Amino acid sequence: MTTGKRAAYNERLMAALAADPAHAMHGRSVSYRAGCRCRACRLAQVARVRDYDARLLAALQADPDHRLHGTSTAHHAGCRCPPCSRADSARQSAGRERRKG
Repeated sequence: MTTGKRAAYNERLMAALAADPAHAMHGRSVSYRAGCRCRACRLAQVARVRDYDARLLAALQADPDHRLHGTSTAHHAGCRCPPCSRADSARQSAGRERRKG
């Protein structure tokens, strides 16, 4: 889906969700990504991210040469090897520097 089509879809979905609190799309991570922040959609997004992180961590543990080793993404998923920890530390330092201005 192109960016313009995705934005139009998200707008239509958000309008439908706002108009109907019992809409069938509530409680799905796609609705959260479209902009809905109701409790059911937030919980669905949390579940999706936890599932992704668990699968990624399993892949990282199974393959020491995984392409995401040494990234803050891998650290977020739960990998605490030295390269992933350094990458996350660098990400945090860069954020602090950005905020300092």
